[in-house]
Amino acid sequence: MALYPSIPVEKALSCARERLMKDETLSERTDWNVDDIIKLLQICLETHFKTIDGRIYTQVDGTPIGKSISGPLADIYMIWFEEQYVFSDNNMFKPHIKFWKRCRDDVYIIWNGGSDTLDCFFWQLNYKEPKIEFTIEREKNGILAFLDISIQRRPDKLITKVYRKETHTQRYIHLCSNHSKNCKLGVF
Repeated sequence: MALYPSIPVEKALSCARERLMKDETLSERTDWNVDDIIKLLQICLETHFKTIDGRIYTQVDGTPIGKSISGPLADIYMIWFEEQYVFSDNNMFKPHIKFWKRCRDDVYIIWNGGSDTLDCFFWQLNYKEPKIEFTIEREKNGILAFLDISIQRRPDKLITKVYRKETHTQRYIHLCSNHSKNCKLGVF
């Protein structure tokens, strides 16, 4: 899924407000009140695009790709989403979830409820917020690629190794390129 542009901004801001209101240490870290922080978040999320012919477009929903606030706000929303629909006691599929780990828009799940039940669970998740679409990558021959890791399931353990797509060219940015130090370290 393309998570950032799919996040419902008003709900995400509502989730952020709720978390800030519950934060007992907020006043120790800043003089800003919750309303001011939320207003600043709204300003930070404003995104306008200008075309070559001079027309200006405004992004009206979804968090902008490339803005540093988009990731944390998407995470705040997804934490709320998981609490409401994945880990909630009202979720009839919860007993089948043996393990659930999310990294932004990738989820690794260990499921013991069968394939059809898993499909029903993901159908239910996709129904809750139509803009966010969960898709399933199933293991093949006991192996699943997750992020940049190949995870092989054995009866008594998991074996991991670096995963590269078939189209991977083994080409990286040059150390002397004009990229930031953080970008170069990230590639390394």
